[in-house]
Amino acid sequence: LFVNPDGHEWLRAKWSLPVRKYWKFSEQLMVKHADLLVCDSKNIEKYVREDYKQYQPKTTYIAYGTDTTPSSLKSEDAKVRNWYREKGVSENGYYL
Repeated sequence: LFVNPDGHEWLRAKWSLPVRKYWKFSEQLMVKHADLLVCDSKNIEKYVREDYKQYQPKTTYIAYGTDTTPSSLKSEDAKVRNWYREKGVSENGYYL
């Protein structure tokens, strides 16, 4: 069972105390029973390893990926223009 743990839901004030206790308990069970915890944050991985060391959790860190090589495409290239048209997107008309 591979699990990607989320953030610290049990700490979020938006949840009532019973819900936060449930989140913490379910997190504990997740760590205890997972074969591998795939963490997308080094801080979450550290937290899991330290707070649940009694379970000897097996973790790995995999960052959210991105292509760090600059594209050779220019905004005026036909491939880019066609993609914008197909997706209904206009240049500088959106936020990431």
